[in-house]
Amino acid sequence: MKASKLLSFIVLSMFSVWTYAQLNTTYKTTEFVFAKYNTVNVSTIKPNWNVRLLNLENSFEGNEAYEASIKKIKMEAALRFPRKNPFQNINKSSIKTSLDTCVIMKGFEGNLFVNSTPNDNTLAVNNSGMLISDINSSIYIYDTQNDTLLKTFPLSVFSDTLSLNSNQYDPKLLYDPAADKFVMTFLAGNQDSLSNIVLAFSQTNDPLGLWNLYSIPGNPLSDSSWTDFPAIALSQNELFITVNLLKDTGSWQTSFKQSIIWQIDKNRGYSGDTLHSKLWSQINTGDKPIRNIHPIQGGSALTGPDMYLLSNRNFAIQNDTVFMLHITNVLSDTNTIMTITPVVSDRCYGMPPDALQPANQTFATNDARVLGGFIENDKIQFVGNCMDTLTGKATVYHGIINNVSSTPSVHLTLMADTLELGYPNIAYTGVGSADNSAIISVNYTGKFTNPGFAAFNYNGITAIYSSMGHLKSSSSYVNLFGGTDPERWGDYSGSQRVYNEPGKVWVAGSFGKKINTFIRAHGTWIAQLQKAPPDAGIQSYSSIHNNSSLTAYPNPVTDLLFIELHIPYDAHIEVSLYDENGRLVKLLLQTNALEGKNLLSFSTQPLARGVYFLRVKDNKQLFLTKKVVKE
Repeated sequence: MKASKLLSFIVLSMFSVWTYAQLNTTYKTTEFVFAKYNTVNVSTIKPNWNVRLLNLENSFEGNEAYEASIKKIKMEAALRFPRKNPFQNINKSSIKTSLDTCVIMKGFEGNLFVNSTPNDNTLAVNNSGMLISDINSSIYIYDTQNDTLLKTFPLSVFSDTLSLNSNQYDPKLLYDPAADKFVMTFLAGNQDSLSNIVLAFSQTNDPLGLWNLYSIPGNPLSDSSWTDFPAIALSQNELFITVNLLKDTGSWQTSFKQSIIWQIDKNRGYSGDTLHSKLWSQINTGDKPIRNIHPIQGGSALTGPDMYLLSNRNFAIQNDTVFMLHITNVLSDTNTIMTITPVVSDRCYGMPPDALQPANQTFATNDARVLGGFIENDKIQFVGNCMDTLTGKATVYHGIINNVSSTPSVHLTLMADTLELGYPNIAYTGVGSADNSAIISVNYTGKFTNPGFAAFNYNGITAIYSSMGHLKSSSSYVNLFGGTDPERWGDYSGSQRVYNEPGKVWVAGSFGKKINTFIRAHGTWIAQLQKAPPDAGIQSYSSIHNNSSLTAYPNPVTDLLFIELHIPYDAHIEVSLYDENGRLVKLLLQTNALEGKNLLSFSTQPLARGVYFLRVKDNKQLFLTKKVVKE
């Protein structure tokens, strides 16, 4: 069955259109109703051949016009902000058990490379530890409590009963902590007006069980458009999907028409009922469309009934405006409206350069659109790709919109590092109204450093960052296309808070992987992180304490623990011991220490078996931590 015929069965009705004008803002709303098309039982999905063809000559999503347009903007950016600093070869072990940024609770390789690029990583995990990991070509389901891979199958098999185009891509996953269920969406089509959005709702909290499937038209306005690059978020009552509408058969950058918002009653999706939705389109401010809109989900819990969304001038070489969209109520409320507030940042963001790899290879970095975010304590924290104007490298930004509900203002930080960074995501790790802490996960690469996956810890109480901690390094760069055309780095990465365990986050990102002599591809790395004890490992980017070190032995310890502390100056130090939940166990020492190596020891007999963290801080903003295991 052709996709165009399929839609005639799914779309039950489309109601009248309203146009609104507010200040210098215009938009339209259209109501759609969709019938459930099918129910899929994941446990009965059988193994599949999963035959895939990868064109090794085409490194971009669209046609040659896309390549030329993107290259032109990036060349202009490179002329304005040339690379200045030499790149350093950072030798990091593949797996660590702890970081100064956070504690790595678990880490393992996820979805295997199966002849598909880019590696668009997304994940969702419920409160029982059932985790779904998705990339452009495959779905993996894990029981993380028992470290077991339960099921793996191609993305296309999940929706084969819909009789859609076999080209499935751009998956996104969410766990709904209020309903204790999962939501999945991905695109089906070949960049034409017959494309569709596949939308799936789990009936229970078991991802191996039954899912309700729906198909939403990729050309909803019947204007020869196709849908690309979805972003999703949940409120208490609804699911929001934002996508770009592009000209049929054109590339997504040169053929951009508009960005739209689908507002959907999620509870009807969970129950398999007819799906009610509202489409927000023709969203403009001034004479320009709002593009690449990203919905913002609650940090510690779902918010609502309203929803905030973010956009920016993502193709600008430099810009300081962030657009905050606000849909004021549920779709069934006839008084629901959208407001758009432009907010000027205290620092510019802009188009990143392509990131360097070893062997004269590069990564495509896309643009500066918002890639992840959450709202908590009347603040929206968000991340995206950016240009580091001081070094000319690719990096990522971390933005905070303060006073969201009253007088919003934006503070922007560029995450500077010796390596190049890209495709970040962010999850809330704080507890309470005074704690705005978060973990920011990133992909990294360098001219002399193979691509890997890492994380920063943001201390939302003191508003400072940790150094970058490596989650997964690699022994290979990525080179699927041959030559020196930019490789696909992945259009996004995955991150989710563990809702019933505050401070813990699951993340999924990319690293380089040598498949054989001829294929250097990308792999998926999945990790569970926990934020460090209060103040642990936290330092400013301008820190001068790079010559400091802290070691402890024997580790694991049974009786007497020795601590070697090296500091570059005389200082008053404080040595404390915390448990793995961040609670202070013992203030061990407060004294003056001399420059150089200092040796401290103490008995661990009062301690129960378990994991602990030593913290050393001084009166000059030095923070050092060390994980210690008591046997």
